[in-house]
Amino acid sequence: MTIYNMIIRIFSKYWKELLIYFLIFLGFVFVAIGQPEGDENQTFSSVTLDIAVVNQSDDPLGEHLVDYLSESHDVETLSDVTIVDVENEVFSGTYQGMLYIPENFEELVLNGQPDQVELLLNERDMSSAQLNTEVDKYLRLANARVASGVSDISELTDQLDSTLNETAEVEMVGGLDNQNILLAYTTGIALVGYFVLQIILGTVGMAMSEIKSDKIQDRINLSGISNLKYNTQVVLGQITYGGLILLVTISVLWFYIPSSIPIDYVRVIISLTLFILTALSMAFLMTSITNNRNIINGLTTVISLGLAFLSGLFIPYEIVGTAIQRIAHFSPLFYFRQSVMKDINSYSDLLTEWGLLLAFAVVFTLLGVAISQQKRAGKG
Repeated sequence: MTIYNMIIRIFSKYWKELLIYFLIFLGFVFVAIGQPEGDENQTFSSVTLDIAVVNQSDDPLGEHLVDYLSESHDVETLSDVTIVDVENEVFSGTYQGMLYIPENFEELVLNGQPDQVELLLNERDMSSAQLNTEVDKYLRLANARVASGVSDISELTDQLDSTLNETAEVEMVGGLDNQNILLAYTTGIALVGYFVLQIILGTVGMAMSEIKSDKIQDRINLSGISNLKYNTQVVLGQITYGGLILLVTISVLWFYIPSSIPIDYVRVIISLTLFILTALSMAFLMTSITNNRNIINGLTTVISLGLAFLSGLFIPYEIVGTAIQRIAHFSPLFYFRQSVMKDINSYSDLLTEWGLLLAFAVVFTLLGVAISQQKRAGKG
């Protein structure tokens, strides 16, 4: 295990620096998402939203719904635009939501038909859910009044005004909605994947460039070790290093995330383990191609940032073009993000993401072994 011991010794020379950088990276992640856990008792207050309204109805009831929303929010009524145009504005953050009122809105309400309006929310903004709540409340009250026998629009709007203008003090017990809190933390865990990838590519590249220096490679060649044993020990050394990163990451997550947050650590450990294996295999392939530290540092930055943008960690996946979304499916970081953020009923729902992460690791490792063997054979 000469090569293995050598790799471990080289990695151990940088352990203090690696730990400091790793904790700094994690700190940035969790400062970014903050501490989304509320106090035990919070006073509820509505938020003023920026809402786009496409009103195709000239009926009084449609105008009444727009006026109702305008009392509490900044409403912009748009004309001569398509729903696709408004969708892009919502996804880019210009509006927190869009309300589309069809031409036959009043008829739909009076006949008690479904799909009376269309809503599009910016799901990355938790406050946008307020728009869904208020529109749903309005339509429920209107439908209830119609079901009770009200058919005159003027009478209907008067009754709606009477009910909707009533106010009440509401106190939320237990802080923010658990689902929103969980989403904030899982988003942070997904972002940790980017930093893990950058650290592994950079540090493994730094260590492997030292191992592949001419001086050490000459000693290895003189030892007569076979290509199989050489690559096996290199992979084992990197896996040991990956295990340390996994341990540190899980320990930090366990320490930082409150016990009241229902994080599925089994899911996180499996996803992170497979992603670390993939990142290690990428580093192995990269260092099989080049031994130049400057090139390795450049590739580390380009690969990690590129995959992060493609995977929806920095730019919302929904607003990028179709072509970029297709390319994102070739990114291991995309499947790691999916594996920690996807809504599931059981672990079997994650078999595709986990299987693809493992497949990436196998393919990158085999490519690295093939290139490494070719280079060693050429020198031999």
